[in-house]
Amino acid sequence: MTQVAVVRALYRYPVKSMAGETLNEIELGWHGFEGDRRFAFVRTNEMVGMPWLTASRLPELLLYKPHYANGDIAKGSVQVQTPEGLKLELSDARLAERISQLYGSTVYPMRLDSGIFDQASLSLISQETIAAVSDEMSQNLEIARFRPNIVVELLDGRPFAEDTWVGRRLKFGTSLDAPAMRVTERDIRCVMVNFDPTTLEKDARVLKTIAERHETCLGIYGSTERKGRIRVGDIISLED
Repeated sequence: MTQVAVVRALYRYPVKSMAGETLNEIELGWHGFEGDRRFAFVRTNEMVGMPWLTASRLPELLLYKPHYANGDIAKGSVQVQTPEGLKLELSDARLAERISQLYGSTVYPMRLDSGIFDQASLSLISQETIAAVSDEMSQNLEIARFRPNIVVELLDGRPFAEDTWVGRRLKFGTSLDAPAMRVTERDIRCVMVNFDPTTLEKDARVLKTIAERHETCLGIYGSTERKGRIRVGDIISLED
């Protein structure tokens, strides 16, 4: 095993397309991070594409901040703070009504214990890769634009090095039974990266830059190969 990176941040997104939670440690299960993207709002009157309402259709979702009440993921009780600061249960009809009004069509919340993912259950990106794209645009791009589960610092400091890990296994920590992730593919980006996660200001140059310089890909996707607890500060090793 070759040491390649260090975990610098961990993120979980209880509700698809809403803001994420920053964590110091989290359990990695067979369906990704515990509690990650287990809920979404479902569109009822449209039959085109995936049924989930995402920020690409309603950017305002990014301003809603969900978290598991009392940290109790097993019971699935999620509270959501609205942009105005109101705290509502995810199951509260007032929340669905607010989002339905914004979207212009009826939506309702749904839970799926295996997770509601567009492509894969785990996503990873390096600080160096985000910094390099920021330099290409002469603009500081926030990590939240890219909605990763795992943010790493590369030991060799070489941007985009994570692209070379596709098809290989990453181990988090130094114990023999440490959690592991199989890197399956590069992360193909969509219009969501164009939105500032705080102001919702749209900048089409972000996706255009990624498309023109990096084949529309930034970061990597993966799946769980071994369960366990991942912590900020864990050394990441690449299987030779």
